[in-house]
Amino acid sequence: MDGARCAIDGGSAGGFTTLCALAFDPTATFKAGCSLYGVADLSLLAGDTHKFESRYLDSLVGEWPKDEAVYKARAPSENTGSIKCPVLFLQVSG
Repeated sequence: MDGARCAIDGGSAGGFTTLCALAFDPTATFKAGCSLYGVADLSLLAGDTHKFESRYLDSLVGEWPKDEAVYKARAPSENTGSIKCPVLFLQVSG
């Protein structure tokens, strides 16, 4: 593997993983990333999701809005200053 050309990509939950890998990697492992409709702000997801998954994040992150600080701390959108490589964001307009 060539560490100078290591990239990461993913869609949906994988897009979130991609953004987290880029925003929370102090060693800058990845040299590029591509997020396909990934979640960047967990607070927005918790506040505006469909009924079927409305409490899904409670077990993964914490109870919304009680644990809002945890949601902010884990949101890639709150840690963009840590991203040290190019990122392509692909979203579907509806």
